[in-house]
Amino acid sequence: MSLSSYKPRVAAASVAWLACGLAVACSSSSSTDTPGADASVPPHDATTGADTNAPADQAAPDAGGGDDASDGAATANPAHVGFFSFKQFEAPRWDFGGGFVSNEPTPPPNPYYTCTTSTAGECTLSICTPIDGGPPPPPPPLLVLVNPGDITVTGGTIPAGTKLAAVDGGGNGSSVGAAGVVVVNGDVIRVSAPGSADVPAFALSIVANPTYTVTNPACDAGTCPGVDRTKDYVFTWTGLAQGTLQVAFAYVNGPPLDRIVCNFPGAAGQGTIPSSLLTQFPGTAGIQLEAVSKNVTRAVVGDYGTTIDFTGNYFDRVLPIVN
Repeated sequence: MSLSSYKPRVAAASVAWLACGLAVACSSSSSTDTPGADASVPPHDATTGADTNAPADQAAPDAGGGDDASDGAATANPAHVGFFSFKQFEAPRWDFGGGFVSNEPTPPPNPYYTCTTSTAGECTLSICTPIDGGPPPPPPPLLVLVNPGDITVTGGTIPAGTKLAAVDGGGNGSSVGAAGVVVVNGDVIRVSAPGSADVPAFALSIVANPTYTVTNPACDAGTCPGVDRTKDYVFTWTGLAQGTLQVAFAYVNGPPLDRIVCNFPGAAGQGTIPSSLLTQFPGTAGIQLEAVSKNVTRAVVGDYGTTIDFTGNYFDRVLPIVN
């Protein structure tokens, strides 16, 4: 889903929900049964190392990845949200999009599933059961994008003058992108705008962490060793110094919402998927393993709780189940 689809006063999902998907986190990780919860996304980003590794030019930054107002420098209006997404794909391709919304809605519950989640270590298991005869979902909200002036992005070899210009009545809700690699690990991406009557001037930044090498599982010509669910599974990698590596286990041709999602500190080089979760994970056809490098910075711009989300390369393999 891209911000290029977001236009002022056009029905669409919320800007904050842009981050929802396999490798970006949005839902909470409780251990209780949550009827109607949206488990189509993994638990909230564990931004260990992300905010504290960002350069210190943030506008009222949150150093802990929690409440935007936790530093006491500014208070966010829950309805005011800014979101910027930078993606550097292995393809290679890069994309940048973003904007500010003045009427961020509360995400509605999922009317079709009831989900149970359980957490162990840095991983959360979600198992969801369909609800027969659930009501239709509510219509998407009408979002109002507001304009802070032209938004400029710099860093690495991003072409000079790359901007998100105001569109459709003054709001920013567009994206830019092109082929090629423009940032490497450690590059600082800076996002800024001159400000307007709606959003003050700001300068935010995030450290890129697109590239890593998976060392376990060691897959030979696409064939990977099997998973014994009675044992902890250790996923290992090299090459990351910032942010998070998000790792997900899902079914092969199974229920789309059932999955284990883990958020491991990138610099750790390894993370463990506990057997206590794996033994609850049903299915015999195989496990779809997906991983992606992430970094997240949060700040308060005026009263807009604002996130910069960096997404790097994806790793995608199928693991047989041996037990």
